Parts: sequence; C-alpha cells; structure tokens
Amino acid sequence: MKKIIIAVLLVSLLIVAGCATSSAGSADSPERLAGNDGGSADTEGKTAVKEIVKIPYVLKNTNYFSDGYIESYMVYTYDENMKVVREDLFDSFDEIIESAVSEVLEDGSVKRELFDSRGILKSWRKTVNDGNENPIRIESYSADDELQTVSEYSYNEIGGKTLWRVLDADGIVISETRYLYEDGLNTRIDIYDASMTLYEYFVNEYEDGRRVKNSHFDADGKLKAAIEYVYTEGAVSAEKYLRANGSTSRTVSYINDAEGSHLKAEYFDGNGKLKDWTETEYEYVSEEVTVWK
Repeated sequence: MKKIIIAVLLVSLLIVAGCATSSAGSADSPERLAGNDGGSADTEGKTAVKEIVKIPYVLKNTNYFSDGYIESYMVYTYDENMKVVREDLFDSFDEIIESAVSEVLEDGSVKRELFDSRGILKSWRKTVNDGNENPIRIESYSADDELQTVSEYSYNEIGGKTLWRVLDADGIVISETRYLYEDGLNTRIDIYDASMTLYEYFVNEYEDGRRVKNSHFDADGKLKAAIEYVYTEGAVSAEKYLRANGSTSRTVSYINDAEGSHLKAEYFDGNGKLKDWTETEYEYVSEEVTVWK
C-alpha cells in the first residue's frame, strides 16, 4: 500500500512540475520547445502542413544560489540526429555528481543508464516510442536488472497525451492519469489510484489558446493550489503559485530569447525574495515539423 501511495504522489508531483514550467523540457528530452504554453493547438477546420522551424536543443542548464554562486549544472551531449546520448550533472567544483548515458537498441527502443559520481550504475530504463517519437512504454529497472515499474502512454490524433498508466513489476496498475481535451486543448487531468478511484485532478484555463491558469483540486473538488501564467510576445514570462486561500507561495520570472525559449528563470518566495535562479544555453536547429493552419 505504501508503494502505491508513493507512486500516486510521484505522478501528482510530475503533473505539477509539468504544469509549473514550460522551459527546456525534461532531462530525457531537453530538445523540447522551451516557451510553449502547455496546451495542444485547436485543429478544427485546419489542415496539417509542413513547415521549417527552429528547434531549441538545451546544451547546458546552470542552477545558481541567490548569492550568485553556482549550485550545479547539467551538460547535454547529442548525436548527429540531435538525440540525447549523454547528460552530465556537475557540482560547483566541476566534479561529476551523476551521469546518464542513452543508446538506441537493435529493436529501436532507447536504453538510458544512470550512473553515480563513481561511475557505478544506479538504475536504468528502456523507452519504446511510437512513429512520432512519443514514448508509449517506459520500463524502469534497478541496477540489478529487476523491473521496478512500467509506464504506458496513449495519444490522440494530434499527439496530445490522453492516458498515462503506471504498473508495478507484476503488471498491476498502481495509478492512472487521464488527459481530457476540449477544442484540441488539454483542459483537465484526472489522477486515479490503484482502485480506479479519483485521487485528485487539475483544471487548465485558456485565453486565445494559451494556458493562463492551472488549478489543483482534491477528489472532492476542494482547491489545493493554483498556478497563474503571464505571457510576453507569446511565451511564458512569469508564473505565480497560489495557495488554496489565494495567497502567493512563490513566483517565477523568465527572461526569454527572441524565439521564446527561457534563458533565465528567477525563483522568488511568497514575499518576493529571490531564492535561486537557472540559466539555460541552447543550440537551434532548423527542422521540418507539422503545423495546423
């Protein structure tokens, strides 16, 4: 039971993290667009066309303390196809903290191994992607090759995630997250526990196709917290985190480049005091993508 509760809480934390920032993407996919608004485009009455766009790939992400001293930094290495092959986390003394090494296996899946500062394997996972390079199955293993959990994903016709199911090593579902859409926009995220009882949910609000608020509720519909988003020239420039009573718990302010990618993110507490910040470096690559017009 304890493992199930922890799994559901981890899903909730990952959902909050995804709602909380649009910068840089996850450690597994730092090439994701850095200034997106968290919603899928409305495709009704539109046609899919191919366009050449500049995609930002994260090269380095540096974390600073409020006094300006470096806490840690992550360096990303890519192959010729701009797929991540290595992620190295360093401390302020340029000493390695941990590293992740990725490789494509013969069956097309991706194996990602996580090593500690001594180069000893900590864990690894195998990711299977669909034809659009969206993950549809992720198997997580211990260093001893023991299966820990399996995550399964489903998507709609435009690539929006519709389902995330987490199973234990025995194949028993321990949590399920469902993504609901209206007019192509992700408006609600429901999280269910192992008994398929609603545990909590999130509601996204939009203006002109951009997410402006994400609200977090418990199963009974009681507000737990919320995040409000501010945009400048189409990219998120600020986030305000609200408690259930409406007071501010913390804020984030972004400095973006001309493409809308976050160059700097400053984190403040509820009183407006700077706590820390991050800086991100990118390489832009022109790629053909599908857009709806």
